[in-house]
Amino acid sequence: SMLAAWPLCHRALVERYDLDPWRYFGFAMYCYPKTDVAVGFYEIRAGKRRNIPASALPPAVDRELRRFRMERRARGSAHPDRIDARMREAFPQLGELLIVVVTKAYDRDTARFAERFDDYLYRAARSEPVVTRRGFGGRA
Repeated sequence: SMLAAWPLCHRALVERYDLDPWRYFGFAMYCYPKTDVAVGFYEIRAGKRRNIPASALPPAVDRELRRFRMERRARGSAHPDRIDARMREAFPQLGELLIVVVTKAYDRDTARFAERFDDYLYRAARSEPVVTRRGFGGRA
């Protein structure tokens, strides 16, 4: 009986906690495509946003980024706090750091899979981020 109930439970857990539907012995993997996590970095100074290209990231930040992507796929609620710490170690003069995380998820409003944007704004070293979920297609 537990085996019969698990697919429904797994589907609810995936929806509620942004878990990876391809993990945790679930059948929700048949409902979701396998997706990746895209991450963008921007420095904000004097109200201007400057892109920090992936090619400019030092190895310590790149390792942390790979770790975050794996963690975010498995557990959708993972935050990029450790990436902020590594960025500030690599770039001590860094101003405000905006980390944009883009994932694909099911949008109930359109009944399609769409990109979901989560913004993490770190104002200073070791600060709590200001988190904004812009939602699907960048809409709030």
